[in-house]
Amino acid sequence: MRLYIWLALILLFVFPNHILAQDTIVQKNNERIHCRIIQIGENETRYSRPEFPKEIVFVIANNQVEKIVFENGTVHAFRQKNPVLLPNTKAKKNVIKITVFSIFYDYSSIAYERSLRPGRSLEGTLGITGLGFDYKDKQRRGVFVKAGYKFIFPAKPSLYTNPKASLLKGFYLKPEVSFSKFSGYFHYWYPVLGDHGQWIGDGWGEDKRSVSAATIQLVTGYQVILGVIPIDFYLGAGYGFTTLQDKKGISYLDSNNYQNGYYFSPHNSHFSFLVGMKIGLMY
Repeated sequence: MRLYIWLALILLFVFPNHILAQDTIVQKNNERIHCRIIQIGENETRYSRPEFPKEIVFVIANNQVEKIVFENGTVHAFRQKNPVLLPNTKAKKNVIKITVFSIFYDYSSIAYERSLRPGRSLEGTLGITGLGFDYKDKQRRGVFVKAGYKFIFPAKPSLYTNPKASLLKGFYLKPEVSFSKFSGYFHYWYPVLGDHGQWIGDGWGEDKRSVSAATIQLVTGYQVILGVIPIDFYLGAGYGFTTLQDKKGISYLDSNNYQNGYYFSPHNSHFSFLVGMKIGLMY
């Protein structure tokens, strides 16, 4: 009887993992962990080890595990032909941004971006025309809104697993719509004709107009993340419409075509484009 007791004690001392542990984690490098499985989560597995107090819980990332063999012989395999990339729940998902240099074009805007899932986000912008430096005394006043859906292409797959990675960093494409309503003074020129209808020169003038404008554009850009500071470089082009159109006998100057961050090509064309930079804060 004593012999069996001593053999049991020797086995327990020499092979504690094998005697007490009931589950086995098989890693992708073929190493095995004999343990007691506590929980299998979406990104990680928690377990305890018999040589440590049960209050101590160990964690291993699921992307390092080949399979788990339970005490009863059941096998839980982690292999997938097309693994699903799970969202990074610890990453900051919200951004507040302002348009850099916009005050020098007599408007200001603030944008809010929200990550929906890895590679997708929504961004909306609210702007005020006239909240800036009015160098040419155009006295423009109004508001504009923008909304876009971002398709983000991260440079590395660590976006999905690294808690310090940003869900909003990288190159992106963004279909965007905008609408603006404002009023102010607009400069124009007109031909001066002689008594017989011949052109003798150009005349200049200005009138106060109420203008509406709308665009549908494809915006492309790259957003850099420096800590919690995003810097967004972008440009875009598409279809635009503005009620500030040339009229019979007068043509508005090209300088009037820059409206709230968008440039409308002159002479009643519907081509519009934009370029700019935003900076903000993530939270």
